[in-house]
Amino acid sequence: MTFLKRLSFLFILILGAPSLYADAVPFVAVQEALKQATDRDPLTTKTPLEKEVLAFYKERSFEPTWATPTGWSDAARVVRDTLNRAQEEGLDPKDYTRSVALLEKTPETAQGVLAAELALTQDALAYINDLKGERLNPTKIGQPLYLKPDPVDAPMILAQGTMGDTTGTWFQNLTVPKEQYQALKKLLAEYRAKLDTDTKLPTIPVAGKLLKKGMSAPDVALLRILLKAHGFDAGDSTKPEYFDDALESALKQFQEASLLEDDGILGEQGRRALNRSVQDKLKQIIVSMERWRWLPEHMPERYVLVNIAGFELYAYDKGHTALSMPVIIGRDYRKTPVFSSTINSVRFNPSWGVPHSIAVKDKLPKLQSNPGYFVEKGYEIYDDGGAQVDPRDVNWNEISASDFHYSIRQNPGPANALGKIRFSIDSPFDVYLHDTSDPQLFSKKVRTFSSGCIRVSKPAELAFFVFHDTDKWPLGVIKKSMEGTQTRNVSLPNPVPVYITYFTVWVGPEGNPEFRDDIYNQDAAIYQALERRSSHAAAV
Repeated sequence: MTFLKRLSFLFILILGAPSLYADAVPFVAVQEALKQATDRDPLTTKTPLEKEVLAFYKERSFEPTWATPTGWSDAARVVRDTLNRAQEEGLDPKDYTRSVALLEKTPETAQGVLAAELALTQDALAYINDLKGERLNPTKIGQPLYLKPDPVDAPMILAQGTMGDTTGTWFQNLTVPKEQYQALKKLLAEYRAKLDTDTKLPTIPVAGKLLKKGMSAPDVALLRILLKAHGFDAGDSTKPEYFDDALESALKQFQEASLLEDDGILGEQGRRALNRSVQDKLKQIIVSMERWRWLPEHMPERYVLVNIAGFELYAYDKGHTALSMPVIIGRDYRKTPVFSSTINSVRFNPSWGVPHSIAVKDKLPKLQSNPGYFVEKGYEIYDDGGAQVDPRDVNWNEISASDFHYSIRQNPGPANALGKIRFSIDSPFDVYLHDTSDPQLFSKKVRTFSSGCIRVSKPAELAFFVFHDTDKWPLGVIKKSMEGTQTRNVSLPNPVPVYITYFTVWVGPEGNPEFRDDIYNQDAAIYQALERRSSHAAAV
């Protein structure tokens, strides 16, 4: 028996024979019914949402919220209308349909009024929970997502809202107060408006000759059409098949936003990116909005945010971008996890204790082919008794992964894999931010080269941000501390929050959308989880 049916059964027990709604709802009886709902046997087993409904009415001293003696309140209509437009927030209106049929007709009995009252409360609470980040549990999606969204007290939010504003406007204005979320919300509406024309768009052949400025070809006209559809308008041209300066500029912008070589020449990768459909991008936008809901509603004053999918790091101070830089993230088989924590210390000239998994998978083959490399790069190798061994004196070809009982440590220095500085993070993943001895890799567009840690391209500038002490730690002192090989660990008196995220779409400073590939297939998994969740909600 569903929650509403069980409550309706209880109401019949308490209210007795039905009375016409026109004769006024017996609110005293409603209060009594709701009070007893916490004790009666039909309600001993409750879902979390059912418990929230009861908690909400308890907060209101069991006063009805949406029903009045003369009909539904204005707030009820505003709430129902907002739920019908849940897609504007990247949510699914089908998840909030318990009250639709009950509110569309005028109830003829008090029991009918009560059922609609409770159904609308359930829908409103479910919407608040979803909007505030509880639609999905990130840790149960089957991806390296280790985020715990802040708990949501939906009954309290609904109670305070209904008591503070009886018009329902407060509910209509509920949203996620983040600049990037609001930009994505606007982008979502724009791309939904493109759906009708998307099916009429041509596709450009993936196999074709390189297109560049000065050429004339039918594919140039297709390029012009598709760039405009993606938001990069090259303007009108009397010669659409001619590749002019304006088209080259628009193509470069598209390439930059798509993490392609921005040379203004269209090749196979660019053709594939142009053929990405509006529906595909809509899914990316919806998932990215969901990810923003998992972050704190009010971000700290100062924090660091890493976007894995964008290969970028941003440092924020009082809502403004204080620093940004390219980063290198984990390979597909050693994915950088999504989590939040704090940067608690900075280590100058760190040594690197090679994790056993990396030693076996990466270093053992290297030892077998070129043991002298480890001497050149400053590695020390110890056997299981703690004695140091010369890698050139061991026949590594006789040692398998299961027989590898050695530990490897790389000394501080210019060849150290962690570079000259490491930013330690509280986490169970042995993942942190650090410099690198291979800075040339930052010139690559797709930067999946690490074993899970995040390599930063501006380590001194990041240290300046996290120290936040211009007297003791000016940039010059930081760079001086990075010299030599003397290891020094400096704890931060004020640890800096860090959010390791994964956004495949955001809106750039110029207002242009930037879409990235789903390199770890996380978006696909999240979107499937959202669809399963909506299907389940519709069946309840």
